[in-house]
Amino acid sequence: MPTKVIVCVNYRWNSQPSCAAAGSEAVAAAFEQAAADGRELAVERVRCLGHCSQGPNVKLLPQGRFLHRVRVEDVPEILEITVG
Repeated sequence: MPTKVIVCVNYRWNSQPSCAAAGSEAVAAAFEQAAADGRELAVERVRCLGHCSQGPNVKLLPQGRFLHRVRVEDVPEILEITVG
């Protein structure tokens, strides 16, 4: 079963923190590029994972890991650990 990566891409228009304002769109795109390059990976963009002040937030399934403050630079390491 491929790993599923769920990335919050919620953007709050007020001054409250949000994943998209912290760069989650680029994080999601990096995971999507890895999937397009042949990694066994499914990527889903969602509106909220409930930890806005700690974003960008990523949930990995089936492992169940919840990652906070994920940056584009973190994606290769996350893929290496979870997908191989």
